[in-house]
Amino acid sequence: MNIRKMVPIIAVALSAVAGTAHASLLITLNNGNPALGGAGTFGTATITRLTNTTASVAFASSGSYFLLDGSAADVNVNASSFTLTSCTANSVNLCTNTGPGNVDGWGLFNQTTTTGDSSANGRATAITLFLTNTSGGTWATDNDVLTANSDGHLVAAHFGLCASLTSTCSVTGFATGTGGNPNHDVPEPAVVALLGIGLLGLWSARARKA
Repeated sequence: MNIRKMVPIIAVALSAVAGTAHASLLITLNNGNPALGGAGTFGTATITRLTNTTASVAFASSGSYFLLDGSAADVNVNASSFTLTSCTANSVNLCTNTGPGNVDGWGLFNQTTTTGDSSANGRATAITLFLTNTSGGTWATDNDVLTANSDGHLVAAHFGLCASLTSTCSVTGFATGTGGNPNHDVPEPAVVALLGIGLLGLWSARARKA
């Protein structure tokens, strides 16, 4: 096999792979307020930096829990000014911006949302917030998108334990994540790709001398 001829092909393949992976920050929402009965498995929130000034926070409910109206999905954004560009509930624009607000048991968040009403139309298994940093600053990593509020929480959500989408919820309340400090991102695959290309280049140069 001619190593020199393979270098451009492998370089292109590595570059393609490098752009496909990204490590988002996952917070498990397992700390319920007294109305939810304390600890439990209620859902998750996934924080993803999309660009230096845009990010998404995707909430998902677990098991028989649904996300409910009224402080449905709430975050504390790490920016002096920002906009909620869009908000979707189950991939449909049924989510409404309700600005800053106090979430029962978990303090004040600078961005809260609602799904509209307490009926089945207001329930969701997934809510995604798309944020834009308008402060002039940037978010370098997923870790930078949110900051803990005065009570130490990054996110919160309103959950209901319901047998089905249309049945009455037996329990409702608010939950946050116990992992208050964000984890570090996994190094970008582009670094690995560049290293691979460099090694292949050295190998090719060595082959020419042989």
